Amino acid sequence: MSALSYTVMKNRFREVFSIRFLIQGNDLRMKYLCQKLIAKGFEAEEFREFPAEPVYFIASPGKNPEQLIELIKGLAPGSILLGAQKSKNLYEQAEISGVKFLNIMEDEAFAVQNAVPTAEGALSVILANTECVLRGLDVAITGYGRIGKVLAPMLKCLGANVHVIARNPVDRAWAMGLKTCDLNAMQEELRSCKVLINTVPSQIIDENALRTMPKGSLLIELASPPYGFDVKAAEALGHKAVMAQALPAKSAPESAADYLADAVLRLIFGYG
Repeated sequence: MSALSYTVMKNRFREVFSIRFLIQGNDLRMKYLCQKLIAKGFEAEEFREFPAEPVYFIASPGKNPEQLIELIKGLAPGSILLGAQKSKNLYEQAEISGVKFLNIMEDEAFAVQNAVPTAEGALSVILANTECVLRGLDVAITGYGRIGKVLAPMLKCLGANVHVIARNPVDRAWAMGLKTCDLNAMQEELRSCKVLINTVPSQIIDENALRTMPKGSLLIELASPPYGFDVKAAEALGHKAVMAQALPAKSAPESAADYLADAVLRLIFGYG
C-alpha cells in the first residue's frame, strides 16, 4: 500500500469513528442499538437534549412524520436523521433545516429482516388473546407484503387454515398452497375466520366485512395509520381489537437492534 493510500484510509477511518450517534427511544430495542454501535467502535448515547453540533440522530421507528419534522427543527445543520417514515413535508423541512433525512424502511434487507420479529410477535398476540389452539383455526391476513409472506407460512406450519386477502394478483399468486381472494370477495372469505391480521395501512376492511365475522373474533392491527379497520366499529360488533404496532421492539428487541444497526451502517457508509 502506498503512503498516500495509507493516509487516505487512516483519515477515512478517523472520520468514520469520530461520528456521534444520538439514539431516541427508551424501549429495549433502542437500548440494545446503543450498546451495539458502541461495541462497533462508534460514540453513541441516548438522546437527552439537542446538541449544537451536527450529529447522526436515530429516531425511534415508531415516530410519525410530524414528530420527525419537530426533531429536524431541533437538529443542527449538517446533521443526519434516520427514521422509518416519509412524507413530502418531512423532506421539505429537512432541506430547509440543512438536515439530511434517511428512511430506514428503504433499506430492503432491513424491511425483510424486520418482518420476522413482527410475524413472531403477531403469533404471540394470537396465543395470548384466543382460547383455542392454532391447529384448525381459520386466520385471515389482509395484505401479502413482507410481513404476510413471513407470517402466513408460520401459521400454516402450526396447522392454521390461512386465508390471504390481497388486491394484487401477483401477491395472491405468491401465496401458493393457501386460500386466497381479492378484496372484493373479502366478506365471504371472512365468514369462517375467527382471527384477522391486517398489514395494510389503509381502511380496506369496512363494517360490512367485520359484520360477517363470527362474533368475538380477534382483530390484530399491525399497520400504521390510518389502519385497516375501525377499532370502535369492530368492538361495537363484539370483536376484540388489538393494536400491535412496533412488535419487533417487544417480541425480539436484541435481534431487532441487530437488524437496525446493520441498516444504519448500510445507509450511511454502504456496508453492514
